Amino acid sequence: MLVAAAIATMLAAQPRRLVADYGYWSKSDTPSYSAAQVPYDRLTDIIHVGVSLDPSGDGTLDVPTGFLEPELIRRAHAAGVKVMILVGGGSELFDDVANSPQARTRFASAMRDFEDAHGYDGVDIDWEYPQGVREGQDFAALVTALRLAFPAPQYLLSADVAAIPYQVDADYDFCASLPQLDFINDMTYDMAGPWTTSAQINSPILPDPHDPRPDGSVKRSIDLMEMTYGVPPAMIDVGNPFYGYRYSTVEDLYDPCKCEGEAAYELYGPYIKPRIDAAGWKREMDWATGNPYLLYGTRKQPGFITYDDAASTYRRSTYALWTRGVGGIFMWSLDADYDGKSQDLFDAMAAAFAKR
Repeated sequence: MLVAAAIATMLAAQPRRLVADYGYWSKSDTPSYSAAQVPYDRLTDIIHVGVSLDPSGDGTLDVPTGFLEPELIRRAHAAGVKVMILVGGGSELFDDVANSPQARTRFASAMRDFEDAHGYDGVDIDWEYPQGVREGQDFAALVTALRLAFPAPQYLLSADVAAIPYQVDADYDFCASLPQLDFINDMTYDMAGPWTTSAQINSPILPDPHDPRPDGSVKRSIDLMEMTYGVPPAMIDVGNPFYGYRYSTVEDLYDPCKCEGEAAYELYGPYIKPRIDAAGWKREMDWATGNPYLLYGTRKQPGFITYDDAASTYRRSTYALWTRGVGGIFMWSLDADYDGKSQDLFDAMAAAFAKR
């Protein structure tokens, strides 16, 4: 707790963050979303997704074809926005690299060389998920190796963490890793999906007593981060989902289902938004959680979509920033609410961010 208190004091005067996860693949999506559409003037940081660990597990990088987008760096820096790189690669690969001092060093060095060559400003680690005490210690060792290669304050270092760590047996050794990190991205979404046994809300803002998993909510996640894991509020970024899940055999919220293989991942902008009170779908509201959902109009052809609209995105962001006092908000992912003309969900986040 002394470490957390010292970090909290250090962070108290820092400005809040509006961070964007920006996927390199969005340039090829329909509608296309590229560096030209990014709202730099309303962001503080961009996380460019993503580079992977090489399957060899030796700490070298796997950079996908088409990842580099020099215009993104140029435009962001002109607006005073920093650009980090998200590194993924699967839990086993992360474990192989993090558990080897040689691989950790090689990875940190390769990242620094790559970032300096292309003008990036830091690293975001997306290890889903380190499990058990040993992997939690390896996670801390990995971020420590990265911090040595990416000294503060010149470079930023962050990590994506499970919203409810004990539900996925995640272990981050926060005591050892927090002093190395600038912030954590609390992935307050995917609290339900194809892996659950009933149709639930993807990212409940507040708990609903009718929810089969009522401990999965933004409120509960912030409580855990602060009170159980000792994460200072100023280090926490709360996530907003710009996507939802569509269930094809469900008639109502919390109905049981064989969700695996049924629940489909759908983006807000191109898929969900055109169906709100349209095409046979009707908007409903779970007032306990503060989230909307869609139901299909007939029992002969049922359907359920859990999603977030502009109002719930604004509520979540306002609750996180101004009720709970966290350090920032982010979304997965920036392109996903773009319908070719507008970004309703991002606009709601930006409005909440500018509220005070």
